[in-house]
Amino acid sequence: MKISPGRVRRAARDLVILYFKNDLLACSQFLLGEHLRKAMAVKMKFLIIKFTFVFSIAFLLAVPVCVSAGDRYQEMINCDLHAGPCTQSLSGNTVTLEVTPRPVKALKDLSFKVTLSGKQLTSTKAPYIDLGMPGMNMGPNRVQLKSAGGNSYEGQGVIVKCPSGRRTWQATITIPDVGQTDFIFDVIY
Repeated sequence: MKISPGRVRRAARDLVILYFKNDLLACSQFLLGEHLRKAMAVKMKFLIIKFTFVFSIAFLLAVPVCVSAGDRYQEMINCDLHAGPCTQSLSGNTVTLEVTPRPVKALKDLSFKVTLSGKQLTSTKAPYIDLGMPGMNMGPNRVQLKSAGGNSYEGQGVIVKCPSGRRTWQATITIPDVGQTDFIFDVIY
């Protein structure tokens, strides 16, 4: 079908008139024709339903993973530092960790005290604590401990606030020439 230049000018004039009358529905009907507009509306409706369905399925599959990941770390907690000191065994020694002030809060200056009992330690190096989160690299956060007399060691440190909102933290105490033990606990934000 050949379109004459006069017909194009009339169509353009009618379109401009409809546009200036702010009758956008009439403009779309004019440009697309009624049947074409209805067909596109049906296609759009189908695409919206399809997108909603796929998005809903993806959301439902992702939510249990997020929730269970948080629960998995909560289940790992082996120490309630809010209630008082915690104790772990390590190569025939007993390692006790105490953190004050209580309750243990993030972004506060905290005092860490490690007390050892059991076998006589042969190393002259002091123990130290690495603070982190189970399953997440938080960067270096080491508490250097100094002798407080006997088999007790003390140091100062800060537990940072995790951007993810997780509150399960891990204090890995390393005793040179003996080994490491983990205290996993909850922190208040």
